[in-house]
Amino acid sequence: MKSPAEDEARVLASPEFAELIETLTRDSEPNISTLQKLRSRFGPTAFAAASRIVAARRKATGKLPEAERLWLDPVRTEQATHRVVSAHKALRFAGAKVADLCCGIGGDSFALARFADKVVALDLDPDTILRLKHNLGILGLDHQVRPVLGDAAWPPVPPDWLIHIDPDRRSHERSGRPVRQIDAYTPGTSALVRLMKTYQGGAIKLGPASDFATLEKAAKTAGVRTETEIVSLDGECKEATLWFGHLAGESPRRATSLPAGHSVCGVERPIEFEDDPASKPNRWIFEADPALTRSGLVSQVAKEHGLKSCTTDGAWLAGSVPTDSPWLTPFEVVAEIAADRKIVRAEARKLGWTSAVVKTRGGEGADRFSGWFDRKPGGMTRETMLVAYRQGGKSRAILAVRQDGFGAIDGSIKPDRDVSSG
Repeated sequence: MKSPAEDEARVLASPEFAELIETLTRDSEPNISTLQKLRSRFGPTAFAAASRIVAARRKATGKLPEAERLWLDPVRTEQATHRVVSAHKALRFAGAKVADLCCGIGGDSFALARFADKVVALDLDPDTILRLKHNLGILGLDHQVRPVLGDAAWPPVPPDWLIHIDPDRRSHERSGRPVRQIDAYTPGTSALVRLMKTYQGGAIKLGPASDFATLEKAAKTAGVRTETEIVSLDGECKEATLWFGHLAGESPRRATSLPAGHSVCGVERPIEFEDDPASKPNRWIFEADPALTRSGLVSQVAKEHGLKSCTTDGAWLAGSVPTDSPWLTPFEVVAEIAADRKIVRAEARKLGWTSAVVKTRGGEGADRFSGWFDRKPGGMTRETMLVAYRQGGKSRAILAVRQDGFGAIDGSIKPDRDVSSG
């Protein structure tokens, strides 16, 4: 039985299908009549293959270099590392010989090729390797990266190489959803620890919601030094990179915010929690960058600015004065009321609000509150309702206005700081 990749390869290689790809690319929402004509003219198999390629390219736009020219598939495109994140990681591999294990569509391999001395890109799936070879040629990287079909648990490179590994985090059950338990990764915990003991240094890409503390503990037991870096891009947590051996930094945890490149490192510490943050007038709420929260370093930044957390995870911090920090987005509190639809709507009318961005923490879903305002918020809406679950069971709604012009949206790059002593 032919694989989907064989049909896609034929479509890409044959000039007769160029018009099919061009038409699907040009029209992002073709009508049913156009689709039927294309399917009839080029055949259902070629039409399906071209549709998959075009859909994957759209998904990869901005994420992978020259996405409009690459041979991609939707699933591996979704799993690929964003080019900004991969470039950030690749800097640590500068001048080294690197094996990119579980390389997938090649997001990290492309970046490593720019900085490393040699790159071997290994994957267990033949179709993935086929696509990778094609893409390396398109990007002019075929002389810098060597694609290899093989098992990431047993890479065919010597121990003096560095490794980057992106274990398969997809559940092998019917759902196919990403899993959080590293033992459910492929390769799993025991294989990852063995690789860390075998190679002098490298990086393991983990999901930002994964139980990376478990892998940190297993590595420590095995005598391997690690540093876990939580990376956010444009305010969204993208991955947890576990650096080990020669590539691990001095501190066990690091938070990095891209594209600005702000970085904080230190030791995970619990956050001081204040259950009633907006009980006083003229208070401010600060939303912490998710990389800072997930890394366990938010308490250092909070202490530096005299802030207390109004959520148990430290995602929202409270203070009495404006605070300038690239890690914090400030919201000026204008009202703190019961999270009740009638009360909120009455207060919104009093303030002249017709819409608001809804943010929730502690188990409350934003969808529950989305209809409490007359209109849906637009991209520039600064009016915000923050709802956090209270330990007493009654949630409170904090109406606040996001303030622009502070460090959280300042694009300047500041040097790394070690705040482990803070």
